[in-house]
Amino acid sequence: MRLKFMTYNICHGKDFSKAVDEDVVNIVKLDQIANIINKYNPDVVGLNEVYDKGELPEYENQAKKIAEMAGYKYYKFAEGFDYEWCNIGNAILSKYPIVKCEEYHIPTLPENEREEEMWYEPRVLLVCDLDVNGQIVRVIPTHFGLVDFELKSIVKKSSEIIDETTTPMVLMGDINVFPNDERLQPLYDRLKSVAKEVGDNTLTFASYNPDRHIDYFFVSKTANIISYAVHDERASDHRPLTCEIEF
Repeated sequence: MRLKFMTYNICHGKDFSKAVDEDVVNIVKLDQIANIINKYNPDVVGLNEVYDKGELPEYENQAKKIAEMAGYKYYKFAEGFDYEWCNIGNAILSKYPIVKCEEYHIPTLPENEREEEMWYEPRVLLVCDLDVNGQIVRVIPTHFGLVDFELKSIVKKSSEIIDETTTPMVLMGDINVFPNDERLQPLYDRLKSVAKEVGDNTLTFASYNPDRHIDYFFVSKTANIISYAVHDERASDHRPLTCEIEF
């Protein structure tokens, strides 16, 4: 069984196509994201920083809209946090039926324990089982936190889920740390980092001036890696990644 995956932090569709830094006009262009997905034609897509509702019409049902524009029959959104102006989370698009989904919410520190000038945000693991021609494949699109407590908490929960999984699996998303960060070791112990296995250190963020690798695919130890690429696309502030895996 061979499947092609994409992971893409879409920054809620905010248009970075002409950006030279983060100070860009806040225009949402979901069609750009859908066109990039169509261009690379993955079987399964994991999206980060997706809005499902908000104060602007273009924030409404973003996963549904992208799925429809890109031609994916199956999709699921999982909320990580609900701000006053919107809610934000992760989503999956799939050409194959999603037969089961579970959401695992990762809390952040209470306000009285937070440091100044740090970004705190509850996160979510979206755990989906896909029926690929009769075989179950588990896919986890996720977005790790920036602060140490959040990162360690989500790695711990991810490790527990991995240990309980008996089917082929892929964990993918914006992990927010460099590949040699020791806090990722529990994932390296349990899964294969696709970029590390193929020796590709292409930078993934920022799309307009990349200086770091923070987006990843982790796959089952027994999976065969057919291809891997970081694509020079600038619709979002992250670049999209694809890999083809044989289970």
